[in-house]
Amino acid sequence: MSSLVACWPKACQLPILRRCIPVPDNDTPTASHHGGLARAMRRESTGTGATVAVFPDKAQLLEAAAVELVAVINRALDQRGRAQIVLTGGTSGIGLLERLADPQKNLLGQVTDWSGVQLWFGDERYLDATDAQRNARQAWDALVGTLVASYGLGREQFHPMAAATVGHADRDHHDVLATSAEQYATELATVAERDPGVDQRLPRFDVVLLGVGEDGHVASLFPGLPGVTITGRTVIPVTGSPKPPPERLSLSLEALNSGDNVWLFAPGAGKAGPVGAVRSADTPPAASGQQRAMDEVLPALVVRGRVETLWWVDEQALSEG
Repeated sequence: MSSLVACWPKACQLPILRRCIPVPDNDTPTASHHGGLARAMRRESTGTGATVAVFPDKAQLLEAAAVELVAVINRALDQRGRAQIVLTGGTSGIGLLERLADPQKNLLGQVTDWSGVQLWFGDERYLDATDAQRNARQAWDALVGTLVASYGLGREQFHPMAAATVGHADRDHHDVLATSAEQYATELATVAERDPGVDQRLPRFDVVLLGVGEDGHVASLFPGLPGVTITGRTVIPVTGSPKPPPERLSLSLEALNSGDNVWLFAPGAGKAGPVGAVRSADTPPAASGQQRAMDEVLPALVVRGRVETLWWVDEQALSEG
């Protein structure tokens, strides 16, 4: 393949170039993976540098991801006393938080110190703070409220993006959205002073959680919109989103790619397009400076972790019909 273009159905018809990675026994220690990822049926490396972990179904995928996330958090806490996690919404993102909060699993109690964890968001719908569609509202209901009430997470460690301002005039609406993006960038930079990442404007994100849309979007970076090509900013305002609501806030591609680990969740037959594209790709994503190429790629194919890029998929997502 010469490029990873947005017309992924065609890309999915190409021969799949990949190699399988043997999955170790649950008792076999690995350098970077723990009990959660060891539950995968298999792992595949791709031409983009990403790894695809395949699970029998979405339920088992989310259970494994919850276990793995606890391991990532504890490893960060052990190494530097802090952990920075970027949350995502959607059925997979919120489903993961619900698995973490399941009292029968007691995963929350396995984290060594929730007071050292900071929770961020990759994007947000620009709606009223009480709107049930907001990622922050759903995350609070699924997990964060429990962490604050019972596990020592301070409210100041929970970093929701700004909500829509009620009553401002239409003429300054976009200005308010842009200001909200700048405010979140400032909040990130403030925490980065104490726990800097490779990008000094940002904290060191231990893991960035992302849901993959059927169209290949991640966070609020959509195919065909300019968000994926924007440089020099860590948080961007999004207008004209093809999914409602039209106005959103999103971490930029630069910010997402600053994370040590990027996890992309793409279970279900509806995600077969982007999953097929990443499995069949035989070249790495275009460099950010190649404007034309970047305009054509699926956003999901150009996010990458500094340490690892991991796609969490199930058998249904491997269907090609």
